[in-house]
Amino acid sequence: MLPLYAEVDYNSEIQPIFNSSCINCHSGSDAEEDLSLTSYDNLMNGGESGDVVIPYDHANSLLWQYITFGYMPPGNNDLTGEQVDIIAQWINEGALPEPNEPNSIIFEDEVQLFQDSAHQKFPELVSTDDGILHLVWVRELGSNKNVMYSNSTDNGVTYSDPIQINHNSNSIVAYTQAGPKIKVRGNELLIVYMDHRSGLTNIYLNYSIDNGLSWSEDILVSDQSYLQAYPDFEVAPNGIIHLIYYSYNQNNSFNSIRYSTAQLGSLEFSASTAVGVTGDANEPCDCCQPDMEISPEGDIYIAYRNNVENIRDIYIAIKAAGSDGFNDIIRASFHNDYNNHCPSSGPSMQIENNMIALSYRVSDAATSYIDYSDISILSFDNAVMISSSEASPNFSDILFDGPNVNEDIIHVGWIDYETGNPDVLYGTSEIGAENLMNIQTMNQNIEDGYIMQKDPKLHRHNDEIFYFWSDKRGTFHQLYYRKSASNYLLGDLNYDNSVDILDIIILVNHILSPAAVDLDGADINNDGEVNILDIVALVNIILGN
Repeated sequence: MLPLYAEVDYNSEIQPIFNSSCINCHSGSDAEEDLSLTSYDNLMNGGESGDVVIPYDHANSLLWQYITFGYMPPGNNDLTGEQVDIIAQWINEGALPEPNEPNSIIFEDEVQLFQDSAHQKFPELVSTDDGILHLVWVRELGSNKNVMYSNSTDNGVTYSDPIQINHNSNSIVAYTQAGPKIKVRGNELLIVYMDHRSGLTNIYLNYSIDNGLSWSEDILVSDQSYLQAYPDFEVAPNGIIHLIYYSYNQNNSFNSIRYSTAQLGSLEFSASTAVGVTGDANEPCDCCQPDMEISPEGDIYIAYRNNVENIRDIYIAIKAAGSDGFNDIIRASFHNDYNNHCPSSGPSMQIENNMIALSYRVSDAATSYIDYSDISILSFDNAVMISSSEASPNFSDILFDGPNVNEDIIHVGWIDYETGNPDVLYGTSEIGAENLMNIQTMNQNIEDGYIMQKDPKLHRHNDEIFYFWSDKRGTFHQLYYRKSASNYLLGDLNYDNSVDILDIIILVNHILSPAAVDLDGADINNDGEVNILDIVALVNIILGN
């Protein structure tokens, strides 16, 4: 029977069997039959005989056949019946690297976006009401950096040829979490970025009114005398653009967070004012990117890492709609994160309906957390650890569905070092839960040496989750992405939130006349074909419920 959700955990139940009984022969460069059983990826990569595991089909999997009939392990070292049975169950559940939780997100395979003989880093995205997905990033060759743009009109299947949006070439400044930012206001696409053409870093803006086909001249939008960096901006429901950035003194010490606005129909920004979070005993960490969000009511929230005598927890500055300034400053993390230098890792924040969610790094503990609160009370006491200190998770990005959307699920992406290499990971947590679920490694490469994955970025587009990152498998970082295959129940072909006989009827009709019925999710057993085996799998799902 093929269950709806996997129950067997590969890492805690399958890999230990291989470690104790198999890897003496099946590991390293001289592994028997060129089959390594030291990790999930190596197992699924197969050996000289090809694939040894066929997901959902233990009987035809070479692995199961060899251990069942005594070929492996050799000699009098047969696995126990219980071990054979749990391997069979794991295969029949889909041979997943980790168990699936109910309503977990399933992602399609990774896609490399463009091939370029230059680094491509720091992706950011926005969606417009016409269904177009807009993407910006930084192209870097040597010390020359430029802001690039592309879009997709077919839900991320294809992308337009990249174009450079900044007119003054090769003077862009960008860091981790601090690349170009893109937003939309009516028919305007707006991109804000850092640039050092004057010899000092300043903040610039370009706009497009033709869906990215052409871009305006570079517009200087910062107004301080010395270095200015780490911008973020948002467009309020009333069309006002709100801009923040960090300002520094002549000696590059921190001065203030600056705040400025541009009214509806205008790109002329007001003279900037200090947010008011710098004092004698505290100031924002001067190289940690802040994050700004606007509530549906028009309140402005700035999340930043504060430095109070080297305790560097997360704070939020709030400007109520219609007020003159940021009059409320609240502490949002309580880890007493001691660090005698700036950790260069800022928070990620998301507001949805009446909820606010955060993710952030705690450097002193070498781990990261997500937390959330009802926006009316702002009490952050629900911290959930993203991963262990051994994995040293960092640079997390959060996407919060909010109430009445996908059952209050918080999505998070991050860089993780558990394998020794920096991978990009994804997980979810539900409001009220105390742990992270549905954890997945998003990069699908077989690690061979030190390979850097970085810049995780989550985005929801047309009810699908997109996960972008930059990936240095060759000479240069390149952009990769995966998108959710579905965020509904496996087998729910008519999207009625249940799996029943109606879904079987739909699947049968599709098999009998595939050209007449365009059916997403019909490949229930994920073998690349839609046939009678998918009907069997669907029936087993229903019986398993």
